[in-house]
Amino acid sequence: MNPARRPPRPGVACRFLGLPLALVFLACGPALHPLPEHPESDASVLLSRAEARSAGLRGLSGAGRAESRTPDGTMRGRVTILADLSGRLRVDAWTPTDDLVGAVSAGPDGFTYFQRGGACYVGGSCAANLGLVLPKGWDLDSILKGLLGIPPMRAANGPWSLAFDRRVGAYRLESAIGGGVQRLWVREDGATVRYERDRDGRLEIRLVVEEPGEAAGVPARKVRLGTGRGDSEMAVRYSDREPNPEVAGEDWPVECPDGMVARFLPCEGEP
Repeated sequence: MNPARRPPRPGVACRFLGLPLALVFLACGPALHPLPEHPESDASVLLSRAEARSAGLRGLSGAGRAESRTPDGTMRGRVTILADLSGRLRVDAWTPTDDLVGAVSAGPDGFTYFQRGGACYVGGSCAANLGLVLPKGWDLDSILKGLLGIPPMRAANGPWSLAFDRRVGAYRLESAIGGGVQRLWVREDGATVRYERDRDGRLEIRLVVEEPGEAAGVPARKVRLGTGRGDSEMAVRYSDREPNPEVAGEDWPVECPDGMVARFLPCEGEP
């Protein structure tokens, strides 16, 4: 290749000597959302709108694509999900030809997880066991809410601060909680687009709602749950969602397949 005709390296277009630094930032930096014409100044109004969006939403039956990233690797595929905010979860993973390759269930009766070609694990529905297949640090209540696009908020210790985040295009609310802080990003219409919780100065969990539900009482279409560190994350995009389904009790538990060895996993403090 003729060196004189090589394409410019990335970033060359933004090195305009002599232009004011602010102008370079405007040309090359990320686009910022405009400020609202009439900004909301009362955090309680936005919190009420966010609560109204999820009012009456108790669970979902959904199908779609999921990607799970852990320190052991990345898995992608089709999943079916049952989630109920009363404390029940079931996720089944399938091949393109509808062969079951793994499943996990968690609830009051315990935790069961298997993957084809491996062992079947059983135990309690604690965060350590859920961390085998779901983002570490997320307890069952938080996972269930996150899969619906509902922020797993904690009780605030004091007032909420409020500012408009032009990078996200939503209001950023922040409050103190026991041992840390929580942050919530809410659009003008009350749709939640992000939630973060810090504990002892460390980002504990992060929920990103990339495609919120179209209306109140409708689960999110695409969510991302993780730790903010990129080593433990789960993303789900639903192709089909049914809010508040009627699910028979026998449809929640996962049974170890015939011939697969069951291994008991105690939770912390258990023998």
